[in-house]
Amino acid sequence: MDLSLFVSILAWFVAAFVSGLCGIGAAAIATAIQITVMPVQTVVLVSCLTGFSVGLVMSLRYFRYCRWKTAMLMFGGTIPGSLGGHPAVCSGPYPENFCGLHAHLLHSGHGPLQKR
Repeated sequence: MDLSLFVSILAWFVAAFVSGLCGIGAAAIATAIQITVMPVQTVVLVSCLTGFSVGLVMSLRYFRYCRWKTAMLMFGGTIPGSLGGHPAVCSGPYPENFCGLHAHLLHSGHGPLQKR
């Protein structure tokens, strides 16, 4: 087994265990462990995809304890926050640092989906 795959599996096992205990922190823990053996672009992609599934499992596990009125208000706030956040960051003093980051990661030739 490849070392990076083994470390990734172990990192997400530990992160999911900690997340099961306290409900937060899975991606932060797994990312810190994975970054020691994998490129940053790959770690970000794996963390986003795996973090989504960890969040989905946790939400299904605690489904019955949810206050739906509060949850819907919080969810409703994410849409304008996401839509307004990007233009707000890009209009700051150094927009090239934030706005060009995704283009650099995707088109630099060093991204996670590029053939080596």
